[in-house]
Amino acid sequence: MSSPKQYVLYADAQTRAALSGTDHAALLVGGYGGSPNFGDILQAKHAIAVARGASLEPILFCGTPSIPDARFSQRLRDWFGVTAVVFYSWDRIDLEPAGLAPLTHVPRAPYLHLYGGGFLNRHWGELLFSLAEDLHSRFGVGHYVISGQQIGDEMRDRLRTHLDRCSPLTVGCRDRPSLVLAQSVAGDIPVEYTFDDATEQLQLLAAQWRAAPAPRTISADALVHMNMTAHTIENGPHPLDRLASSLAAVHASLERSLGRPPEYCVAQAFSDRCAHQVIDSLACIQALEDRFPATSYRVLHLDKLALELGSSSSARAPAVGVATEGLIAISTSYHVALFCGVLGVPCFLHAPNDYYAQKRAGLGHVYRSLDDFLANPAAPDMGPFLEARARWQLRLDELYRIAPRRAEPAPAALLDDTPRHEWRPKPTILEVAAD
Repeated sequence: MSSPKQYVLYADAQTRAALSGTDHAALLVGGYGGSPNFGDILQAKHAIAVARGASLEPILFCGTPSIPDARFSQRLRDWFGVTAVVFYSWDRIDLEPAGLAPLTHVPRAPYLHLYGGGFLNRHWGELLFSLAEDLHSRFGVGHYVISGQQIGDEMRDRLRTHLDRCSPLTVGCRDRPSLVLAQSVAGDIPVEYTFDDATEQLQLLAAQWRAAPAPRTISADALVHMNMTAHTIENGPHPLDRLASSLAAVHASLERSLGRPPEYCVAQAFSDRCAHQVIDSLACIQALEDRFPATSYRVLHLDKLALELGSSSSARAPAVGVATEGLIAISTSYHVALFCGVLGVPCFLHAPNDYYAQKRAGLGHVYRSLDDFLANPAAPDMGPFLEARARWQLRLDELYRIAPRRAEPAPAALLDDTPRHEWRPKPTILEVAAD
């Protein structure tokens, strides 16, 4: 078995001070890597809340490609309520302009949590597995928990290798196929159904949504989320044609039932400035040109609401929400669909490939097609999912009361002779166009 790859870790002075001042740190690695994705943000916030509840110092890990400017670390602290933020890269980068330097000497950090969600697949699985293995060795981790995972069948052998290397206390999965797959390779390691790691934060956001005063409540007939990023469009017809056809069907169905043109609220779930890589709702509308059915609509930035949830910015700003009575939704985001379920809003989750079909089944959606959904829109019964989640939370509390085994940190690789690359902030669409 080959040795895990060592990443280059970076931190600013505030993070270094936090790391040196505690031996009860929890390393948090998962779906959130610094990019503003609605569900990933909420999963990270839940992992932070769990660590805080266990009287641990949460250490948030993000990738260097997510850094747009030298003030990013402080914004992360404000949004997530953490002191320590560590960035990782496979390459050595000169990040001094961003206020970051390589973290070559680390204290023992006994806890590691690989939180959800849908990244253990051919797109991102190797990145996260190898990062967790490196941190496990380098920080002397003696208490490791995996939760909220959707696992692709192509990762079966890699999961087995990872479990052999790191021996987590449990492997938590958010859907039944992932549970069965993990059980087939886990041996004596417990495998448990956890449902989704964003659930509790979505419930908090739903409560804020419902509490919004009338002037801050958006009235709409349909909540629409769209995404045409590569992992959402692997199979089937041209994505623009599929999207335009879906929107036309929704528009026609609502117009017949309402006797008037429907009103739309567009949900933006992933506002990344790398617009050539992330094509979310507003970019989809631009790509559709005249095929988007509405001439006017309201926009709700769910990603920004997620970042500000529980932060000082949220405390200063009045709540915002959408009236849910009579509302239906269509989405290309698993977590937008899950949020609709928490709100009791019927939602059609597009499933253009096996990855999304697994997501849709994991939420209990049973409709066969968009036409089937529009004929009888209904929200799934969230009761069994929320009950399973409550049981998992009790189990997670028990796991965090287990003392970590003693493991000494392994030395990091020397960087003196490693060539350094010039840092370039995360590019904007204007810079990409210029290139």
